[in-house]
Amino acid sequence: MSLLAENVISAWRKQKQTDIELENNAYRGESLSFDDYFRAPKHLRAGYQMLKNAGYVPPAVETMKDIKSLQQELERTTDKQQQNELKKAIRDLRLKQQSMMPGGFSDFCR
Repeated sequence: MSLLAENVISAWRKQKQTDIELENNAYRGESLSFDDYFRAPKHLRAGYQMLKNAGYVPPAVETMKDIKSLQQELERTTDKQQQNELKKAIRDLRLKQQSMMPGGFSDFCR
């Protein structure tokens, strides 16, 4: 077989593989939202995108996930002492989260 034919066949196979991968994409048919992207300052967008693609999230978002996890655990437990401990942990995490947000604790002083 000639080199040209091999290259054409190879390119065709690669294109077909890409088409199959795109058809099996979990997000196929969903509209894309660029709101978060354009909310970020222009000079920080590339860095934020790299961190997001690598799976890193801001500490405030991680704290929100922790709060949700504790709330779910609180709903499942029936032990009063454990419920009180979980409520305290949730309050502490909410204060921590508030301190990370823009404005920090200044919102409480109004």
